[in-house]
Amino acid sequence: PPSEEEKKEINARNFFLSEVKPLFLELLSKYRQVEYYAFDYVKEITVFKKWIKQVKEKQPDWGEEEIAPRLNAYIKRWFETHDNDPPSISRIFSSNSLNEYRFWVAKTHPGQINTSL
Repeated sequence: PPSEEEKKEINARNFFLSEVKPLFLELLSKYRQVEYYAFDYVKEITVFKKWIKQVKEKQPDWGEEEIAPRLNAYIKRWFETHDNDPPSISRIFSSNSLNEYRFWVAKTHPGQINTSL
């Protein structure tokens, strides 16, 4: 059986396909017309891997089950607050968006400042 360490190691590609892409497409169909969106998989997964690396540097013991709920809330919030922006994973996970997200967490969940992304 896999060790705790191995369980915590995130396969970014699988995580992207199981957690991020389905949620992204679901929100896209809710807020936008899906057929107008071109999914640039290679670019998106590259940005996503960098993002996971950034999270792991701050929270080395987090696995998918810690990251996923925060990720989902973050992506949903991005869609809700960027009405006219063309969405893409690379835009959503740009450093500006992540900084915005950190400020939002600090403001809305003061107790979670140290454990948020």
